Amino acid sequence: RPDAPTGSLAMAASYQSVAPLEREGSRTAKRRSRSWSGAMEEEATGGGRVRRVALSVAYGLVAAAMCAPVMMSFASIIFGDPFFGAELPSLVNLVLVSSAVHQLCYVSSSTLPFAVGQVQDAGLIFLSSMARTVVLESGESAASTTAACLWVLAAATATLGAMLVVVGRLRLASLAQYLPVPVVGGYLAYIGFYCGQAGLAMMSGVELVRLRDWRGLWTADAARRTAPGFAVAAAILCATSRVRGMTARAMVVPGVLALAVACFYATCWLTGTTLEEARAAGWVGSSHSGAGLPWRLYVPAAPGEALRLAVRALPKVAPTWLGMVVVVAFSSSLDVAAIEMELGRPLDYDAELRTVGLGNLCSGCLGGFSGSYIFSQTILNMRSRAADRLSGLVVVAAELALALVAPVPPTAVVPTCAFGGTLIMIAIDLQAEWLWHARRRFSASEFLVDLFTFAAIQALGLETGFAAGLVAAAFAFAVSHGPSDAVFKCRPSPVTRSVVLRACDQRAFLSSAVAAKRLVVLELRGFVFFGAAAQLLAKLRTHLRLDQVDEEDDELGPPAFAVLDCVDFAGSDATAARACFKPLARQLAEVGTHLLFAGLEADVAANLRGHGVDVSRKFPTLDAALERAEDALLSRRESARETTPGGGPPTSIRDILLTLLDRDPAVAAALDAAPLDAYFAPRRLARHDVLFDAGSTGDTLFFLADGLVDFTLAAPPGRRILRVTTGGVVGELAFFLRRPQRFTATCAQPSTVFALRRREADAMRADHPHLALLLHTALLNTLCLQVEDSLGSACLDHLAPATAHHH
Repeated sequence: RPDAPTGSLAMAASYQSVAPLEREGSRTAKRRSRSWSGAMEEEATGGGRVRRVALSVAYGLVAAAMCAPVMMSFASIIFGDPFFGAELPSLVNLVLVSSAVHQLCYVSSSTLPFAVGQVQDAGLIFLSSMARTVVLESGESAASTTAACLWVLAAATATLGAMLVVVGRLRLASLAQYLPVPVVGGYLAYIGFYCGQAGLAMMSGVELVRLRDWRGLWTADAARRTAPGFAVAAAILCATSRVRGMTARAMVVPGVLALAVACFYATCWLTGTTLEEARAAGWVGSSHSGAGLPWRLYVPAAPGEALRLAVRALPKVAPTWLGMVVVVAFSSSLDVAAIEMELGRPLDYDAELRTVGLGNLCSGCLGGFSGSYIFSQTILNMRSRAADRLSGLVVVAAELALALVAPVPPTAVVPTCAFGGTLIMIAIDLQAEWLWHARRRFSASEFLVDLFTFAAIQALGLETGFAAGLVAAAFAFAVSHGPSDAVFKCRPSPVTRSVVLRACDQRAFLSSAVAAKRLVVLELRGFVFFGAAAQLLAKLRTHLRLDQVDEEDDELGPPAFAVLDCVDFAGSDATAARACFKPLARQLAEVGTHLLFAGLEADVAANLRGHGVDVSRKFPTLDAALERAEDALLSRRESARETTPGGGPPTSIRDILLTLLDRDPAVAAALDAAPLDAYFAPRRLARHDVLFDAGSTGDTLFFLADGLVDFTLAAPPGRRILRVTTGGVVGELAFFLRRPQRFTATCAQPSTVFALRRREADAMRADHPHLALLLHTALLNTLCLQVEDSLGSACLDHLAPATAHHH
């Protein structure tokens, strides 16, 4: 959940089964990235090298202790069919070896030296389904069936890896983001259910294949056998929720499991029960004599039988394999996104997907199983600022030693309640995340799709249920959003300036800032669904020049402010929020661009916020957002000018007129010689004081020396149409046209004005015509700037439809 830190290892071992870590902000992430690199450089010489090696080994052992129990539990899911019970110790060792192969590939090819990759839960159910299909197809001996099953799973994993490498080479990683998040959520909830079912079957000894088989758990013996596992799961969950710090949290699972093993053997000692008696009673796994030689399972006595069985099974597992390709590609992309967010610098999704593909290709070619990044352990290593490729090699060595060197298989000495409890904990986390907490960040229709996908997989099977979820997602979108919403548009907004009337030099500066793309305004219309997320992200990146962040010339880079006009934006589904707006906001923060939302509806803002998008800078109108961006740009400019003579804001009528006349030295001399005080009367006004009302006689011209003045309509009352800032002119139209005022002018804050009444203006023309000419020239300048701004907006309005059509 975006509002909660990473939970238990269950969520940690899953790519997005865990809610994303709570974001600390782009500056923190950048400091973390730089501090990690700096720490590595600092310790690369002298005595720091020994310390770094020691820390790398230590974090490698932590990662191995964290991953190994989960890998053993995953083996019982892949080979959950009772047929594999006798060979489960050997199969557990194969999963450990496969995890070591994945980790070795990440050590050698990942761009992240601290990456951890293992057999992962995203493909478990697909592998389990394939294994069960082979068993059901079998009519051969047990050895041939086991070998055929391993061959099929290895081929599926290798071809999966090849597909991921091709997708990465063709730079098509973004295609994985077309998969709707609610459908994936329903699948992950089913993974949780499957993990829980496997854990209960392991502990109780009851075969659980269908829901009706659960009746076998309603016995006193089954309750007695499963109770310790529930206690282990509860201990892990409680400890995880109370422990602070990622390193300490990472040690919860191995620590609780070590305590469970200690309690088990203490109980055996107190009751006088031998290990063989406990094994016979089902409290400990089998100590199969051939468990230390897992490779024998690939070479049956009758290889021809195994080959024929594998050939018969391959067409039947093809749909399952296709689903595994899609889900693993999607999960790996989200893994990379989560790591990128925490790292604080952009990652190449396609390159990382190729690394995942290489791991699966090598694992499959060596007879292993599918895997990907382990998000939580990778982040833990990154935060340590010590873990590197040596840590990954330690994980490889530990897993190989556990699988091939240990005198007995781990399942022969570790009680089943430890593994079963780990699976129960995974089940609770995944199902709570996607069947309960998801309601807060999904819309009602998306949450129904989530629940429907979970139920459909239960009722129809994995592949059919997953496909039904995709159909349901498309149907839900069609029902929830009309044809007008379905047509989504993203284009430059014709409105690029607020209605605030500023001093001439400020308006000129803001016009140049808009022209130089320092302030970019984009208009969003319609509804963004999962099928349009990747395209929208590409458009937004192009408009905001995010592909030019490495250019040496800042003028060619991203803008200082990006304003999204969301007045006609109907919203987005969960997939688009995660795959488009979240990475966009993160990358803008990384390059120093402030993202502002204008006119964002409350429900749309809540949806984006629920998926980790920072919408704190949202404004009720586009004008309010533009005003804030302009104020910030001008504030930066004024800060730079404060050290130069005459660089501050105007404080007198002379300064105002001089600014309107481009600070010409000859004009300055003329103004110094003119009796300005005889014509311009200063006034100090409080907030909410009225300069003039709509309909009043326009016989006074005001120059604003300090403060803000808002123009409002009489109907509807209170609607602001213009704001004048320091250095601006108020009331000039009615004054020169000799018409009544059309608007009401009210001070938005304490203000100082210089008033020129009509009779003083007439006296100025008679007594000081040169001063009157300067005044008229200054007013002509400000009016020309207003016309220029209006023409610029009109041109953009004319060009915007063509731009939108082009996109």
